[in-house]
Amino acid sequence: MNCNNTIVIFGSGPSLSGLDLTRLSGFPVFILNYSLRILQDFPFTCTYYGSFDSNVVATLYPLIQSYVLSSDSPIQKYFVADSSLSFKDPFGSIVTCPCSALPPNPPFEGSPSLPFSAPFLHSGVNAAFNASLMGFTTIFLAGIDCSYSLSKSVDNADDLKSLSSSEASHSSLLNYWRPDYHRAGDAISSPLPSKLQFDEWYLLSKFLKSSPFCQVNIFNICDASPFDLFPRLTI
Repeated sequence: MNCNNTIVIFGSGPSLSGLDLTRLSGFPVFILNYSLRILQDFPFTCTYYGSFDSNVVATLYPLIQSYVLSSDSPIQKYFVADSSLSFKDPFGSIVTCPCSALPPNPPFEGSPSLPFSAPFLHSGVNAAFNASLMGFTTIFLAGIDCSYSLSKSVDNADDLKSLSSSEASHSSLLNYWRPDYHRAGDAISSPLPSKLQFDEWYLLSKFLKSSPFCQVNIFNICDASPFDLFPRLTI
């Protein structure tokens, strides 16, 4: 397998607990959202970071900015939601992704390439979309479970919620692979229902069947993941 053409989209679902993370070494890994806080804990190199939720970007802004300014950061590109926040970007590593509709017809070979953007609501789908724009032809999904339920985390939540200490702990234990994923004060947007998450992945898969993306293949590498749209692959 050509690691140069393969990328791992690293989510945060419970199925990660059954994956040997050392097996991701050697692959470019695209981490998402609050996983940036545990960057130093990973036994692999994080090559890309993405947060397509402006509320998460606002919460993590000081941390994102510190990594962007560091010449020692392993992250090559930071894909962030379009917002009013401004980053100092001495290395040109920030990629602003405005919300936009998915093009009805992908460009053909030789036509102008698509700009990086966030045509979906689900972070993992946006990460996979932008990975395909970067030229990756094999996409591994790790911890993409499409099983997040807001009712498991907080009661009477609106579209935006700042988690209390107990809510952060409850959310982490039931929805994520690490009990410390969320912390008090974390801003979260109301997550998509599982069916809508599934539907967005399906729309992306249909989009990728068209030229010039028809060589892109997506695999789920977590055996414990309930998400079954894409073939399973053991690495």
